[in-house]
Amino acid sequence: MKVPCCAIKVGLRSVEARTLTPAAYEYGIRIAENMDLLKIEFEVFEEVQLTKLSDNTDVNKKICDLLEPSWMREQHTNTSLALQNYPMLQHLPEPNREDRFQIGRTERVLLSYVPKFEVIRNGRIQLIVCKASDKLSDCTKTLCKQMKDYIASQQKGEQANRYVPHKGELCVCLGKDDTPMRAECMKIMDGNLARLVYIDYGDQVDVSFNRIFKMTNDLMQLPAFATDCYADDIPANTTYEKISSVLSELDVCEAEIQSFDNERYTIYIPELIARLS
Repeated sequence: MKVPCCAIKVGLRSVEARTLTPAAYEYGIRIAENMDLLKIEFEVFEEVQLTKLSDNTDVNKKICDLLEPSWMREQHTNTSLALQNYPMLQHLPEPNREDRFQIGRTERVLLSYVPKFEVIRNGRIQLIVCKASDKLSDCTKTLCKQMKDYIASQQKGEQANRYVPHKGELCVCLGKDDTPMRAECMKIMDGNLARLVYIDYGDQVDVSFNRIFKMTNDLMQLPAFATDCYADDIPANTTYEKISSVLSELDVCEAEIQSFDNERYTIYIPELIARLS
């Protein structure tokens, strides 16, 4: 007995076949969740025209518009001193369970950044790490390309870029060697500078306003990769200069995930300790 086909794959007339932007994807999901009735017009299945019956919205045109990255659809202007909504860390998605550290396990980590310190107290230092994985590598490459394309679009024309972020605002900036970074503004400094923290790596840097750009929705679809930790059993005579030197050479290593105190993980890194001893 043959079962009738209730669903077929179609193409949308005048809509280019390419990867959906987050906005286009969310629009399609909303139509499905709301069970909106659609009028379908076609001569061949490869080119159909969809229209919402409730308000005559041209679905094809809407999706076509949303296929453009948000930074091409939105007007970007300098922030003003007036209070306004702006993206912050809490607006980023939470990492999936498999992307989080698991207590009691040994994980491969990327040793990203150590905040400056004067002396070691109780064998513990603060350390910023990232969970090392092929997924992280793929995500960072994709994100980097998206940011490069976005920044290039903002640097066209005669008007020079100058973006002044609010304290706590997420933004995009050009870092060392013009590498694009997602960052959080910590404070505005004298001399047209903002103190930023790279949310994916932990570094704290001072960046001029002409190298800072407004954050866009497309660049907020991934969680922040940096994880704030305490590293235990660090030799008492370790200096900031010494551990910075070791981190520049060590890069990726294994860490035992010992505990979590609602703010930071506590980790134990045998190879780091061995190199510092």
